[in-house]
Amino acid sequence: GLPEAGVITTVPLNGAEYYATWETLTFKLVYNAGENAQFSDGTTQKTFDVPYGTAKADWNIPTETLTRPGYTFGGWNFDAAPETMGAVTTRVNPIWNAIPYTVTWINGDAEPVVDDYIYGKEIIAPELEDREGWTFEGWLEADGETYFNDGDTMGEKSLVYTAQWSGNEGVEYTIYRYFAPVDGEDWMDAAEAEAKYGKKGETVETGTAGELAEVDTAAEAVKGFTIDTETSTLSATIKGDGSTVLVIYYLRDKVNVTVKDPDGETYYDSEVDFEEEIVVPDPEKEGHDFIKWVDEDGNEVTFPMPAPSGDIVIKPVWNKVSYNLTFKDAK
Repeated sequence: GLPEAGVITTVPLNGAEYYATWETLTFKLVYNAGENAQFSDGTTQKTFDVPYGTAKADWNIPTETLTRPGYTFGGWNFDAAPETMGAVTTRVNPIWNAIPYTVTWINGDAEPVVDDYIYGKEIIAPELEDREGWTFEGWLEADGETYFNDGDTMGEKSLVYTAQWSGNEGVEYTIYRYFAPVDGEDWMDAAEAEAKYGKKGETVETGTAGELAEVDTAAEAVKGFTIDTETSTLSATIKGDGSTVLVIYYLRDKVNVTVKDPDGETYYDSEVDFEEEIVVPDPEKEGHDFIKWVDEDGNEVTFPMPAPSGDIVIKPVWNKVSYNLTFKDAK
């Protein structure tokens, strides 16, 4: 056997040879998970004992899955490691690829704003211009419950926020009223219409922006007219800038006017517009004197007359002519 180190021994007379033996030392190879990352077993570091001089290609590699919020694992970065295991601890770090996320900001009819983010970065909301008649309430997430707050950071999913506005009260809108004239050629002058029918040509009302303004057709009814629902604008969403307009077009009702003698002669029978002028000359009837025209209730009617708001039947009142019959003696 070999003498122990440091022990003095006697060399045999025939001599002796001694050979040195070497033990290869191992050094630590450490794999760090990195910030906010961990292996599938919950640890953040894996350590292997690697013999000195072992080629990098033969180093141990962790088999556990490595995860980090907002990133995908891209392998281990051996670029800074030596080609062979040295006589010091060697550390290897992971390669992380950030997952791209987007935050989309939707504000009414404006072009949506789309911003790019990575996990953990602070989200910055875009600046908004004031909207007349509206109050900004915040950015609401697509779930319909979560509002954005300053200082929020990017999570592990893309986000969509929609601007929430509440309409202010007391926003003005205008109602215009137009009455068809008798001749049908143009709309009546607003002052004339107001004087005759008690409806102003233009009124300013107030409501809440974003809500529906509607014409109360019952309250707006005018005797002898029908509201033209096809061409009128009877409802509209109130705009915050006060530019909303409702329009009421009044068409004259058609009425049947009949003027006839109870004995059967008809002097006039036609469908006319409300207030259209009707002219019927005084009638003649043998043996009768014409007294006056009356309606079915006995009320006197004179011509020319404007057509009433409803159908009417008019008849003449006659007075039979009396004659004196005188008999004379022929002598």
